Amino acid sequence: MLGGCLSSALYPLKADVQRKVRVVDENTGQTRSSWVYQRTIECQISPFVSTSFKAQPTNEVFNEVYEKVQYLKMKTPMGLPRDVRITNIRGENGEVIYKEFELAGNPPTNYNTMGSAAILDPFGSVVQYDTLLQRATDQSDSSV
Repeated sequence: MLGGCLSSALYPLKADVQRKVRVVDENTGQTRSSWVYQRTIECQISPFVSTSFKAQPTNEVFNEVYEKVQYLKMKTPMGLPRDVRITNIRGENGEVIYKEFELAGNPPTNYNTMGSAAILDPFGSVVQYDTLLQRATDQSDSSV
């Protein structure tokens, strides 16, 4: 019982992990990719803050194409590979926290994982993992 309470306190949010799957059309040989649900994980999310100018939670670049890059830091009990996507970040009541307010229906924001780093206790044991998330440029379900 105590383990569940402690886990809920450390990781109060839930998020869905999606993995990219490639399918080859038998008739045309064309390869198509899509994201499929893999599992739900417990997590804690915070804005990514750094003293470096280029690593702030939001970067805007005014070039030929306008770019706005957003980052989040996710804490989890396990590391995540770089080839997965995080979506449906939600609270205990199931309400999605990060949404695309500019898109019809306000779908959940999709984030690409940028790598996980182990956080160690003073004795060298892994306590948790910090994963940097970057908002995916293309928010459609078919983006790869």
